[in-house]
Amino acid sequence: MAASKEASISQGPAPEILEIGELKRSLNVPDSIYQGILAAENWKPGRQVSQAEFEAAIKRFCGSPVMVKRKVKKNA
Repeated sequence: MAASKEASISQGPAPEILEIGELKRSLNVPDSIYQGILAAENWKPGRQVSQAEFEAAIKRFCGSPVMVKRKVKKNA
């Protein structure tokens, strides 16, 4: 009975879930970044996520060492 009480307690509005292709278009994400996110997150086209989750995936991908330009020592 305690579990049913906890389940009925509202946690606020649920985040809107959208298809990642729609989020790509609405946020003007370039194709190269979009394809990189799909590969990095192991997502398939058609997946549905919240906008916050998609934006977090963009930050993770764009902040990865591959995307950040760093100086490389010669003869390293």
